[in-house]
Amino acid sequence: MTLSHLLNDLKSFVNTENRQEKNLKKRAMNDAAKAKRRQAILDTARHLYGDGQELSVPIADIAAAAGLAKGTFYLYFKNRETLDLALLQEALGRCFDALDLALEKGLGAEAIPGLLCDAAMDSLLVRLGSRYNLILEGCGDYEAVVDFKEYLNLRMEKSASAMAAIFPGLGEAAILELLIGSFSTMIGLWQMAEPAGMAKDILAARGLRHLQVDFASLFPRLVQDLWTGALLRYKKQ
Repeated sequence: MTLSHLLNDLKSFVNTENRQEKNLKKRAMNDAAKAKRRQAILDTARHLYGDGQELSVPIADIAAAAGLAKGTFYLYFKNRETLDLALLQEALGRCFDALDLALEKGLGAEAIPGLLCDAAMDSLLVRLGSRYNLILEGCGDYEAVVDFKEYLNLRMEKSASAMAAIFPGLGEAAILELLIGSFSTMIGLWQMAEPAGMAKDILAARGLRHLQVDFASLFPRLVQDLWTGALLRYKKQ
């Protein structure tokens, strides 16, 4: 191979590398722009939902408030349930953030139930949580549901690991059970406290007061009992 051929090959290689680098930068910029726009939709929906409106704010209104066309919304979310699932994930993430931060600051074991209760009282979280199963089933986006479940699993593991380091007598497996029990209680009571559609009408019309749940009153007591029992066993060890 002549020197001329070698130089041409080298030039071709450099040009290819430059094109690939430019494409990567362009893709990164596009990904960043898409992530920013997706977050803008979430922030707008959270704001509109937070104004006390029902979770049925028209998609067109959410898109318009975010400065987008209605069709653009569907480039980021398959439907309303996919949007609500993302909002629910964010809200639960804030709960775990608060718990993890408190643990880093030396939170005592006895304070955990109160912290969980405070986090669970978030108005938007309660309303989204009351539609938990409806959101998951109506989402129709397999990857979105997988991402949500994996995120929830990861955050529970992370918090349980941090708590096990502080309260070694409980053990990570036992703490995971407590977190799962707290979460399951929270979801179940949310759905009973904020029934949808026909169920809500029937409860009101028939006066079925034993099925009408006061979440703010009942959840703290149940979670306190759950954790108190575990902590008593921990202290006896």
